[in-house]
Amino acid sequence: KLDWDYDRRKVHLSMPGYVKKAIIELDHEPPHQRQDQPHRHVPPNYGAKTQYATPADDEPKLNKTDASRIRKITGKFLYLGRAVDGTLLTPLSAIASSQTSPTTATMEKASQFLDYVSSQEEAVLTYNASEMILATHSDASYLCEPNARSRAGGHFFLSNNDPFPANNGAILNIAQIIKNVMTSAAEAELA
Repeated sequence: KLDWDYDRRKVHLSMPGYVKKAIIELDHEPPHQRQDQPHRHVPPNYGAKTQYATPADDEPKLNKTDASRIRKITGKFLYLGRAVDGTLLTPLSAIASSQTSPTTATMEKASQFLDYVSSQEEAVLTYNASEMILATHSDASYLCEPNARSRAGGHFFLSNNDPFPANNGAILNIAQIIKNVMTSAAEAELA
């Protein structure tokens, strides 16, 4: 849905009812307690001299029905994440990275993700009129994924030609696992 605000030179993009319809289609029971974290975080180890990789998932594999459910969840919400709500891309990437041989841990990630989307308000993406200068924000995290891998992300948007451009609606969001093993946080930032 497009909601034009000509006086303020803005347009608001949203997909009303999409999450509610998807939750019903996926037969997910909404959580009793609000979930505000889309996926588990890796707790920081302050003061540690050495940072160790996240251990590989050695949980039992899922049956074909549950594996199919994981793919359905990923596909259903990837559309919403790309179109309107970029906050969904990182948890979806984490789930999708293990969907070829999903385990019970993958199902727990998917369940937490569904609890998160059913607890949140519907996302609205707003574009403001600008000089259309491409601006980006990027970041990386080190050793936060299994097999000693790191994660990179980027937010690309159009803004004004300022030293610190004001944020605007994303034209592209990227959340992906870096394929190569990085040897430091600085190297992950450069990857």
